[in-house]
Amino acid sequence: MDRNGDLQLLAGHEVVVDAAGPFHAYGDDPFRLPRAALAAGVHYLDLADKARFCAGISSLEDEARAAGCCVISGLHPSRACPAPPCARWQGQTRRR
Repeated sequence: MDRNGDLQLLAGHEVVVDAAGPFHAYGDDPFRLPRAALAAGVHYLDLADKARFCAGISSLEDEARAAGCCVISGLHPSRACPAPPCARWQGQTRRR
């Protein structure tokens, strides 16, 4: 799918996994694809490992909740546990 094209094609899918990159070169609206996915009621996952992009994805949290979807960035396969999600979840786990 061309991220600069018609994103209405996302409708009817359950999940978008964005592995296209480079995530820092997405132009004026780096979150166009995840925003369109959420508008279509589609979960969004990406493999980005750029800190600014990964941290910025949290700006879509309210849209994701309203859509009943998840929007997760930083799932780069070279990491056993991606830094941004782990940093967020770290404070939510209990120690035994």
